[in-house]
Amino acid sequence: MQNKTIKIELCTEKKNSTEHFYSSVWLPAKDYEIMDAYHKARITTEPDVDMDVRIESCPLLPELVGTRLDSPTIDELNFLARRLGELNEDELTVLKAVKSKVLTGDEDELVSMKDLINLTYGLDKVSIISAVKNDTELGQFVIENELHPDISAIPDQSLYLINKETIGKLHRENEGGVFADGKYVLASEYELPEIYDGKRLLEEDKGLEFWYAFRLEIVKEPKGGEEVQETNDWLSLPAELKDLEAYAKKYGKKDIKDCVYLGFESAIPQIKEHHFGDMRKIHDLNVLAKMYMEMPPMDKMKFKAVLEAGDVSNLEKMISIAWRIDKYELDAQIDNPTEYFKEYIARHLDKDFDREWLDSLSIYNEGRTLLNRTGASITSYGAVSYYNCPLYKNVSKYPKYPILDDSFDLIEVCDQKALFTNERINKDELPEGVYKYDLRDGEPFFASIEKQVIVDHAGTVLTREPIDLGEDGCIEFDEETSPNFLGDEMTLRDYLTAEFSEDETEEQSMEGITQ
Repeated sequence: MQNKTIKIELCTEKKNSTEHFYSSVWLPAKDYEIMDAYHKARITTEPDVDMDVRIESCPLLPELVGTRLDSPTIDELNFLARRLGELNEDELTVLKAVKSKVLTGDEDELVSMKDLINLTYGLDKVSIISAVKNDTELGQFVIENELHPDISAIPDQSLYLINKETIGKLHRENEGGVFADGKYVLASEYELPEIYDGKRLLEEDKGLEFWYAFRLEIVKEPKGGEEVQETNDWLSLPAELKDLEAYAKKYGKKDIKDCVYLGFESAIPQIKEHHFGDMRKIHDLNVLAKMYMEMPPMDKMKFKAVLEAGDVSNLEKMISIAWRIDKYELDAQIDNPTEYFKEYIARHLDKDFDREWLDSLSIYNEGRTLLNRTGASITSYGAVSYYNCPLYKNVSKYPKYPILDDSFDLIEVCDQKALFTNERINKDELPEGVYKYDLRDGEPFFASIEKQVIVDHAGTVLTREPIDLGEDGCIEFDEETSPNFLGDEMTLRDYLTAEFSEDETEEQSMEGITQ
């Protein structure tokens, strides 16, 4: 990927408000990077006329910051950034020397994107004198190369009487030269070309790419002490099984899981390479990619919000979240605790309540408290609910054991029915008669159940009967003894009074397997 050259800021208005959402992205960017910037600016479809774009930073051409651009498109800005990144050192020097042909410095003037893009072409045709950085040195250059007929007529013994700086300045002004980056540029030679017509960028010019969720750079397996060699052979996911088989065959393997990858790219910022790990998980990654690609735009935002809020650590949990994404709620218009609190109050008051009464309230801390009570989180994409919990559920400020009405996954572990959640639970939240244990993360199943897990926490288990953890305070799992998800959900209140028969247990277990 080329060096990033332009940072842009996207701005959209909040609904029914004078405030705005902002997001930034460095260009040139891939499609998924731009899409994520749209999501953070609360844009789920193609950007509309209500989106403002401005250049926030451009180290190669700082004059662009604050410049009023004439209706720039993201494609144009992305292409301009790529063009800037492709210029060599001399071309950049010429660009700085001739930029005034487009960037006049007038704050009120609209600058044409067409002209800006065309300004990056034809720079290699302009003459540069690298050893000349001021008028004095230019004057010396003029004398030595006999560039002025009157000076050529002066005897050598009299040249010391000539003011070189004056000669250099006169020569520069006469031929339209400019000093830039310690070099002399004959800027008058430059004529602004019209490569881009201002209407249509060629597909190859825009750098458009096939939309994907993940990409893996597949490489040849090194032998002995060989280093892994880059191939630029990228496998895009989701992929059909036949495509995976073709990649495996190409690299002399029977199974794609036996191949080696070097590079990893993710269209989902919250999913990093360490979540993938190695090729043994490629089918899980492919399943997640397919699920993500099939999500509607709002669900894509919601999925990223849930991952950001929960700090999910492995692909299995991510797939589980994607499978049950409808169990979460997202309000993309909320981006801080104060707004969440006001929206919560407004939703639980009479429909004719005048919301302007809430505008003057300073309730940030109340908002944080409410978020803790409802289990919701503020993310880069909006306010997102806890699993299977309404985003604005009605809660008491000081309830006793509010967790009783929260829903959990029903599991079987250590020969008893139990409840499971990805989240950590404080012992003080639990009523008497409920026992809490932590699960430690492992591959490909949970590693163990313990009283408390600080690092590699993979979930919390609630039981009605205590579990004997033995002298080590830990029970390690294998494939047979790892917790069995029964495919059902239950509140803690219902769990404490439920009666589980053996037939029901077997039926639930079979449902969990088939789902």
